[in-house]
Amino acid sequence: GDGDGDGDGDGAAEASDAAVATETDEEDDMEQEDITFAEAVEGILEAETFDEGVEYFQEFVESSVEEFFAPESIGILQPAPELLEKYDRQLLLLAVLPPIIAFTLYGNVAEGFNRFTEMYGGAYKSVDGNAFATNLLRPTINGVVVPALAITLGTLLATTINVLRNRQVEMRACINKEVCELRLLRRAIFGMFGTVQHAERRTKALQMLHGYTSTIMKESSPGAIAFLTELQQNGGVSVNELEDLTEMLHGIEGAAASRQGSVSSAENLIISLNDHRSNRVAAVLSNFPRIHWAILGLLACGITFLFLTESNQEVLQFLNSLQLRSLFAIIVAVFSFVAALCYDLSDPFNGSFCITSAALQLNAFSDTLKTDLREAADEVDAGSYGSRRWGVRDTAYFHILTGTMAPQARAVGDVWAWSKRKAKKVVAATRATRARTHARTEHGGSAAAGASRASEASEASGASEASGVSGGKKGGSAAG
Repeated sequence: GDGDGDGDGDGAAEASDAAVATETDEEDDMEQEDITFAEAVEGILEAETFDEGVEYFQEFVESSVEEFFAPESIGILQPAPELLEKYDRQLLLLAVLPPIIAFTLYGNVAEGFNRFTEMYGGAYKSVDGNAFATNLLRPTINGVVVPALAITLGTLLATTINVLRNRQVEMRACINKEVCELRLLRRAIFGMFGTVQHAERRTKALQMLHGYTSTIMKESSPGAIAFLTELQQNGGVSVNELEDLTEMLHGIEGAAASRQGSVSSAENLIISLNDHRSNRVAAVLSNFPRIHWAILGLLACGITFLFLTESNQEVLQFLNSLQLRSLFAIIVAVFSFVAALCYDLSDPFNGSFCITSAALQLNAFSDTLKTDLREAADEVDAGSYGSRRWGVRDTAYFHILTGTMAPQARAVGDVWAWSKRKAKKVVAATRATRARTHARTEHGGSAAAGASRASEASEASGASEASGVSGGKKGGSAAG
């Protein structure tokens, strides 16, 4: 028995060691999969082919995006502040790196371009450092080609940035409208099924509303584009929980609702919610095709090619090497920073320009719905006879005011309220009159007492003076 116990203990220890070793290996693999910015730059520069450089760049971007978002306990993935700052730094470095490389390698680029033009430019050999050929091309380049490329590229870039930014604004507005109308729909559900007898129907409706809220949260978080694209391909974008809630409104549950006006309000809110969701989904899935980005890249490369053609003079490169390096770096910097901006705006759920902050308010609404569902579950319980929202008096008032005698009940209520208010005014006036009368009585009594005391004092002083005079007269007569 002891031997078996020791064997079991050794086996458990070996299993735990193996599990720890497996977790350590997995952590090492995860650490190896992460690519830093320096490793990505080194891999891009040392790549033998263009495809390898693109692979290094894609791996770096994917690892940065995965680290950029920290999953919360509920719903929306919100970028952590430190990761947001790190993402901004990485995107800025990716934008700054190309002009630095362009400034450093301009001599090699210009030399390679010169060799290419000499090899494939014509059957002659230039003896003046391409000055004559460049001067011949300059009117054509500056008069026709440069304006055409610059106007086309500027128009496309302005349209692209404007469309991407307006798409995010529209999506943010749709999310805000949806959240407001979801709260109104919740109130309409309580208007239809707020009483105790409709607790099961209220639970069912709130579950559907909570499911639709979860759908919006999923459609407003990172990965929403892939999720909606898959739904669109499978033909399920229009299928959601609001359809089941509409079935309730047009079925027995809707006919048994306590207030039919709430049914109409809920139906109108559902129609409006579907409208906002359709606009939001259309905005999310309205991405530019790859040919659009390819055209922008070709136009940028064309302008860079024209710069190299204009500066393809040995004397110019010898005398103005620093100026040409700086101009070449400026051109590449403009294209690099614009590309970084378009990349950031292209995904509305990632990067510095993202709309996930607008969808965070859905978390609070989801918690509210969970609380409502717990209360409804308590009411469904056989041992619960009351509601924290609807008591006996509220239920009676509700049915009286929504029944056939509602106008008479409202009239009686108005008369009662007016009578109660009038009675309060009369009571207040009576109390004020009594207070004034009492004050006057007390004031009159004190004045009468003062007058009597004054008359008594005057009478006493008169009597004393009279006695003094009579005494004086008697003394005078005695002396005489």
